[in-house]
Amino acid sequence: MDANSGAPWSEMDICDLTNEIVRGRTFEQTASFLCRDEDEVRRKARELRLSIPQRGEHVMATNKPVGDNARKGAVKKRSQLATKTMGKKTYTKRNKEGGQFMAQKKKTKFKGLRKRDDQPG
Repeated sequence: MDANSGAPWSEMDICDLTNEIVRGRTFEQTASFLCRDEDEVRRKARELRLSIPQRGEHVMATNKPVGDNARKGAVKKRSQLATKTMGKKTYTKRNKEGGQFMAQKKKTKFKGLRKRDDQPG
């Protein structure tokens, strides 16, 4: 019997279980890492609806945790365009509703904004 077998699952145990499964570890390897019985690990993984990725299957990143106020996907109703200010290239953020310019950056593009619709390339 392993050290943690039969003990309640802590948040850290669940986090470790999830990370091990996402990384493609087997249930046997995960059970050894968590110091738990393999059947117990399988039951908890099934309860959490976790499955080991198949060979060649890539695990995609997810937008979790819910409620963290992080943006998912593109910013709506805004675009950006490459402009020149005093002869130097800048990126300008634009409101799509009124076409009003909102901000400029000198070196890098704005994250999550699409190119202006009528701008080539």
